Amino acid sequence: MVYTAPAIMMSQKREGEVDRYRAEIASNVNVKSDLEMYALHDKIDYLEGDIVT
Repeated sequence: MVYTAPAIMMSQKREGEVDRYRAEIASNVNVKSDLEMYALHDKIDYLEGDIVT
């Protein structure tokens, strides 16, 4: 039991690192999709302006 504690702690640390990495990737994807969405809204607004005038 004494020998398993360090292995468990290392495994938990590794899982935490992986979780943080995945969260960072998810955040980056969300930011990128938000920027793309705003760009599409701008394009739609521009095209609507061309149609009206």
